[in-house]
Amino acid sequence: MKLPFQPSSERVLTERVRRARLIPVDSAVAVPRPPTVDEFYLEEEFNSRGAHQLRLHIADGERLAAKPAALAAGMEPGSVETAYLIDANRPMVDAALRHYLSMQETLSPLMVRKGSTIGYNLRTAGLLVGDIAGLGGAAISYGEQPILALCQAASAGVATITAGLVGTHYKHFQLARQRKFTSDSVPDDLRPYLSVLLGPASGRSFITAVTAVGASIALCVSIGIFSLRSSIEGTASGITFGLLALGIAAASWINSYTYADSVADAVAGARRAYLGELRRHRRLAASWWLMVTERAQERVRFIRQEHKERGYAASAYVQALGLEALAQSPDVVGHGRSRAGDTPKAVVAKAINGKVL
Repeated sequence: MKLPFQPSSERVLTERVRRARLIPVDSAVAVPRPPTVDEFYLEEEFNSRGAHQLRLHIADGERLAAKPAALAAGMEPGSVETAYLIDANRPMVDAALRHYLSMQETLSPLMVRKGSTIGYNLRTAGLLVGDIAGLGGAAISYGEQPILALCQAASAGVATITAGLVGTHYKHFQLARQRKFTSDSVPDDLRPYLSVLLGPASGRSFITAVTAVGASIALCVSIGIFSLRSSIEGTASGITFGLLALGIAAASWINSYTYADSVADAVAGARRAYLGELRRHRRLAASWWLMVTERAQERVRFIRQEHKERGYAASAYVQALGLEALAQSPDVVGHGRSRAGDTPKAVVAKAINGKVL
């Protein structure tokens, strides 16, 4: 039977100390342990009982740890592969960080962007909403289904905003001319970024073609809004809303031109790439496989360690009971071990380490 061992309470220990005493002996000399008997049967009994307690507690720990141990074993292949992926992904994170820091250090003096990304996006959203409202309201008044009218208005609004993005290409071309770099004059540390610094390869002809396409898109949308509004609300309304469509396209051009900076875009792209790698790495590190496996393994370790320590404690308690039983018969076993025998420190060490068992 396993001893339901619990640490002795303060009350029990206090009473034991009060009852403990050394039995007086004749001529004030303690009787040593008889050298003729190596170990009494009573000692063997308590040693065996202590070993029994230790093994029972360890067995209980193994029984309780069986379920989390099986879970950890089942999760181990996935956790091993996840750990491999984490190790494989770490160089990619480091490379992305080095690339971003290198671009930041090298290209930051060439950045000219004014305004924040939030402001640019808010302005773009405001222009889009205004264009949708103008065309969608006219289509609904004309008799179109509201959902269809709004979808068509959203499409035309996106087209108008897209036409204004021509300002981005024009700004890139202008900045490339201001830098006055050629493929031969670019410093060695800037050579990896030639495509960013030199601008569009086709130059002015490309900008002209893109501007013509953007202008035709804006003109078509404004003419469509003018015709629709004119047929419903008259010429004045048609001209008003048609000019508003052209104004939205022009405002989108200015918004794009103000925000455009190919160098800043390149640096921001490198930063986004690094943050993307970092997010992927964090997802791997926080993998469900690893978390469950680590928790199960830690649970197994804790259960086994707890019951092993409880087993040692129960064994030491049984050893203490055995010594108490021996102390009650000093006329047979003496009052203590002789100098030639084990010291009290050695006896305690044996009880703790289980070697005496």
